[in-house]
Formats: sequence, structure tokens, C-alpha cells
Amino acid sequence: MTAAELAASLTLVWSAIVAATSGVALGRALVLPNPLSRPGSGGQSIPTLLIRPCAGHEPSLLANLLSTREVCAGTQTYFAVASASDAAWAVACEAAARLRDEGFDVTATLTHAASPNQKSAQLARTIERHGDGCDVIVNIDSDVDLTRTSLQDGIAHLVHSSKLAAVWWPPVEARGTTLGDRASEALLAGSLHAFPLLR
Repeated sequence: MTAAELAASLTLVWSAIVAATSGVALGRALVLPNPLSRPGSGGQSIPTLLIRPCAGHEPSLLANLLSTREVCAGTQTYFAVASASDAAWAVACEAAARLRDEGFDVTATLTHAASPNQKSAQLARTIERHGDGCDVIVNIDSDVDLTRTSLQDGIAHLVHSSKLAAVWWPPVEARGTTLGDRASEALLAGSLHAFPLLR
């Protein structure tokens, strides 16, 4: 088999996987009820757990975490860090303290997560410890600036539809200036980014 034939075969296999996954997701959406749906709940707030997994040194981490004030009213919010030796821990603690001073329910928490997929482990540990009683769980990456964002708009898709149990609400990448920025933008804007499979 030549390289071109191998590439064509892999492309066909990938396309079949994506089609099958999409078909299963569509089938479930058509037949499964949404356990989060609350007919007649009016404008009542939905018990929500908001998690921002953090790791490593990010130049804009403090500003991004502080921007959580735009969306965290009425939520239990956790800045999750794996280890106290992680550079993100001190920043998460500072941001959480400042937001608590403003009246928000925000906590920096150590997860001690260890996994090849660090973010998934962070989320799992935080949900296991703090998710009881929450009808909606929201993950927002630590590199997202939430200024001018409405979390309630995203949650509304869940609570007002009987056919949804999850919403992927990706941010729009701003036009980057470096090659890395442009590559990231191309990946997020031009591919499935493996989310249909990861679900």
C-alpha cells in the first residue's frame, strides 16, 4: 500500500467515525429526555457548578480568572489546580480571594490530579468533591477572558430544551498575530477538534 492509499484509507476511516458518532448523538438527542429541563421554572436560577481548571504559568491568568466575575453570580465557582507547587496556584488563590471580597462564591482548590489528560482529571476531581446538588456543570478554560460574556445565555440552551443534556459553547478566537496564534485559530475554527469523540 502506497502512502497516498494509506492516507486515503485513514481519511475514510476518520470520516466514518465522525459520521457514526454524529449519528448516535443525533439519535440520542431525538429520543432521550433532558434531566436538567425544568418546565415552568421561570427565571429561577439553576444550581450551577463552575470550574476553571488552571495549570502552569499563563501571562494573563490573573486577568482571565478575575473576569469570572462577569459570569459567576449565583454559582459555586472553583479554580482547580493540581498542586501547590504549580505556578497557577498562587494566582488562583489571589483571584479567588479578590472575588470573594466582591461577594462571589469562589474558591481555589487543590485537586492533586495526576493523569495523562490533566484537565479531565481536574474536572473529575472537582465534580466528585463539589458537584452534589448542582444541576448544571460548566467548564471554562483558564485562558478564556469572560469580559462581556453571559453564562446564563449558554445555560438557557440546556434548561429550555428537552433534547439537550450538554452544550459546547466555544469562544471565538481573536485574530492572532503570531504563527502559533494563527495555527490555533485555524484548528479551532476549521476542525471538529475531537470534541464529538471525546464526549
